[in-house]
Amino acid sequence: MCKRQLPHILKYSIKTYLLHLTCLRIKVALTQLLTKLLIMEEIMNKVTGFLGGLTTVLLSFVSLGILAEVIFGVGVFGVSIVDNLIGMVASFGDGGFVGLVALIILIQLFQNKK
Repeated sequence: MCKRQLPHILKYSIKTYLLHLTCLRIKVALTQLLTKLLIMEEIMNKVTGFLGGLTTVLLSFVSLGILAEVIFGVGVFGVSIVDNLIGMVASFGDGGFVGLVALIILIQLFQNKK
């Protein structure tokens, strides 16, 4: 009778071992995936921060160019920023409702989200 039970016990322990091994493999795979996702999130945060800072610097140059053009009457960076802005606003106005929606989207993009 003990001989008949022994294979059942071995079969059960092998199944348990394989199940345990499978669970460990799944844990390792999930840990590696989570690590990769965290690294990707960190990279995306750095890129987003860099692009946000670059946008802030460029908007500062545009503001400086507008102020200089209003004060001195000529474009500072070789172009007339005020004329370009007037043309852009006119194109939004000529676009009707679509131009209004585009203007709202553009304003939302440039607002600081805090």
